[in-house]
Amino acid sequence: MNKFDRSNFFRTVTVQGINRLDFQSWMWVRFPKFIDQKQVATFRVNQAREFRLDLIADDFYSDTSLWWLLALVNKILDPVSEVSIGKVLIIPSLVDIEDFYQAIQARKRLNSKASIPQVTV
Repeated sequence: MNKFDRSNFFRTVTVQGINRLDFQSWMWVRFPKFIDQKQVATFRVNQAREFRLDLIADDFYSDTSLWWLLALVNKILDPVSEVSIGKVLIIPSLVDIEDFYQAIQARKRLNSKASIPQVTV
């Protein structure tokens, strides 16, 4: 599995027996704030890339499946209405995304240790 798969950045919740990604989790809020502290590239959407976060992700990361990172950082819910010609997008580096991924893993480790009951003998 690709470490930049969305399932590594969002927790999974079960709704009516169906597993879904929880886009209201802490990561949804913290990732854009985390990236705000970094120096990032920007991209002004042109006609060839209008509505196409997948192609923009391919241009910068050589991976169309990372379109969701661009949507998350730029707080885009609907690429068709929000990725129009002239819009300036924030493009985080893969190094910064990796740093955030490592922070998520560290938080998961802390949470899993905290949930193990401590027994005093």
